[in-house]
Amino acid sequence: MSTSNKMNLVFFDDAIGHILRIARVLRQARGSLMLIGMGGSGKQSLIRISSFMYEMQYRTVEIRKGMNNKMFREDIKELMFESGIHGRKIAFTMTDNQIVSESFLEDLNNMLNTGEIPNLMAVEDKELIF
Repeated sequence: MSTSNKMNLVFFDDAIGHILRIARVLRQARGSLMLIGMGGSGKQSLIRISSFMYEMQYRTVEIRKGMNNKMFREDIKELMFESGIHGRKIAFTMTDNQIVSESFLEDLNNMLNTGEIPNLMAVEDKELIF
């Protein structure tokens, strides 16, 4: 996998330590982590580098005009199909600016706790899985 986005970064000891910790979590099955810090401190860059190390796709939610819960759930369903059915390794990130509705947080919480979001899949979608 290659990208045309050039990242001009300076690595300092703390950043390298964070990359190692992020990589350790990404290596685990269903690994998830929360990075907290000031905007512009490099959290997304570190995740991008770590996901590149493990040949994972770096994905995030594209916030569009009029974004609602149904659109968000369709994006999440597409990610779940890619990772579950097609077997692609995906590093999914979401920032506080991408949380347009509190229902996004409920869905993310369910996904992290149980691995599924209630009522996300229609009957036709479930037939594709089983």
